Amino acid sequence: MIEHLSDKKTLMSVRELAKGITYTDPLLMGWKPPLPIRRMSKKACDLIRKQWHIIVVGEDIPPPIKNFKDMRFPEPILKMLKAKGIVQPTPQVQGLPVILSGRDMIGVAFTGSGKTLVFVLPMIMIALQEEMMMPIIPGEGPFCLIICPSRELARQTYEVIEQFLIPMREAGYPELRALLCIGGVDMQSQLEVVRKGVHIVVATPGRLKDMLVKKKMNLDNCRF
Repeated sequence: MIEHLSDKKTLMSVRELAKGITYTDPLLMGWKPPLPIRRMSKKACDLIRKQWHIIVVGEDIPPPIKNFKDMRFPEPILKMLKAKGIVQPTPQVQGLPVILSGRDMIGVAFTGSGKTLVFVLPMIMIALQEEMMMPIIPGEGPFCLIICPSRELARQTYEVIEQFLIPMREAGYPELRALLCIGGVDMQSQLEVVRKGVHIVVATPGRLKDMLVKKKMNLDNCRF
């Protein structure tokens, strides 16, 4: 039991454990921070982390980034962050660069620190990248999956995603579709989104399992 709970296996799925698969390279994201940030010294990185009371554990940890513009988000996302009164990252200074770099991460932070944005914004970026490289066709997707323990949390997360997808569509970026996949909602309306091709799915375990078992949706393209 102790062997199975070792740190190396924390982020591995049951299938990977069974096959003995170990990933050594980050997910290919096509993202890099600006050169001055890549050249930051360890002392400068530690100073920013100390400012935000951030403790990091891991190997070759990406440097923290003090503003959203240097994270290279599209203009509509930057405008929406500003409209929401989010002018600079909180502990997100470390979380966002880690995920944008394609690294696995377990993040622990206090309520109201903006944890949702840390996985939602990179998710939108990878969905946009996939759509621009090879547009999704009807019935395909998702590229990205979020599993929530409750319907309420799933709904809140979905609403955050939509807040950023709408201005991106209005600004002329390719349409990215998100799906709220929860119980207590008519499955037919959810299937309509899947039929068009879906980029991001926010789900509760029960309804997700139901759709997968009934082969209404598959996770063949899901990598995030």
